[in-house]
Amino acid sequence: MKISQDIITRRTAAFEDACRHAGLPRTAQRVAVFGYLAQRTTHPSAQTIYRELKQTMPHISLATIYKNLDKLIELGVIRKLILQDGTARFDAEMSEHHHIINLDTSEISDLHTDLSLPLPRSLSPLRLEAVSVHYYVRN
Repeated sequence: MKISQDIITRRTAAFEDACRHAGLPRTAQRVAVFGYLAQRTTHPSAQTIYRELKQTMPHISLATIYKNLDKLIELGVIRKLILQDGTARFDAEMSEHHHIINLDTSEISDLHTDLSLPLPRSLSPLRLEAVSVHYYVRN
């Protein structure tokens, strides 16, 4: 799925604001990692991001990718998805949404629908922060 320029611009502005607010420099590597994610809906792994960015940034290391992903999560501009097999994938779509994960192809698709469920009373006084549903499917 192609992402509109408007969405990319909005994501980039949120990234820049978060860096400014945190007093964090926008290094070339950090900008590249975020930019890669901001332009995709594919939920890539750190290794995929590394392979792609290495083509234009030959001196970037996998450790740098991981450090920047962790910082971007901390800034609240990307999220980390842990799949059933324990692998991590990354997503720059920060609106509330869910995921369809194809176990045969490893593809992940966003699902924008309201699946909000009330928190059971037995869990009171806990407060519901978010709901995230992963549908695992096969071809």
